[in-house]
Amino acid sequence: MKRNLVRGASLIAAVGLMLNINSAAADSESPLEEIRLDEKETGDDRNHTETISKIQAYIDEHVPDTFASLHIDREENPSGKVVLSFTEEISPEVKEEIKALANDPDEVSFRLVPYTEDELLLKQSEVDKAIFGDKVFQDERFSVSHTSTDIINHKVEIGILPFNEEAAQQVKDYFGDEMIQVVAGHEAQTLTEEKAEDDENTGFWTKFLSFLSNLFGQ
Repeated sequence: MKRNLVRGASLIAAVGLMLNINSAAADSESPLEEIRLDEKETGDDRNHTETISKIQAYIDEHVPDTFASLHIDREENPSGKVVLSFTEEISPEVKEEIKALANDPDEVSFRLVPYTEDELLLKQSEVDKAIFGDKVFQDERFSVSHTSTDIINHKVEIGILPFNEEAAQQVKDYFGDEMIQVVAGHEAQTLTEEKAEDDENTGFWTKFLSFLSNLFGQ
């Protein structure tokens, strides 16, 4: 009788643990994951796909030369706002015509930037060639972990390891600091390391199931 009570208590504890894990996983859903679920239920287009398609067609026809880039800003609202970047101010008439293409005119905003996305990509190609091709920093006390084009901040991002102001300034001195930003780099994760994490998670559940099997198999 006592053994059955112990087993019953253990079963309740085990089920409680599993429920807590499932609850934590559900609570950890990001706003974007919630948006995707809501999109499936309501049919709402939170990525503004239809609006962006119309705007891109309009820009290609009317103001292609000054258009720089497009991105969705979700900082203030998870559903996002379409941000259109131009290298020169466009007329109020053009802005109104663009806004009229959106389901909600307030979901579109405009800003001025110094470079087009193509110019940033060209700068990144120059940076990549110097760093990874010509290896201009191979004898320094830092390494470059990554480069990328950041159209939101309108810079070419260069990540270095380890990060310090002296090394960052050295990179800026070489490329100029008008189009680049130097940030702390991140260690690349190998497939072996990723597999080790998966194995660790799998090992936890294997031990857990083994515990239940031993507990109730007696």
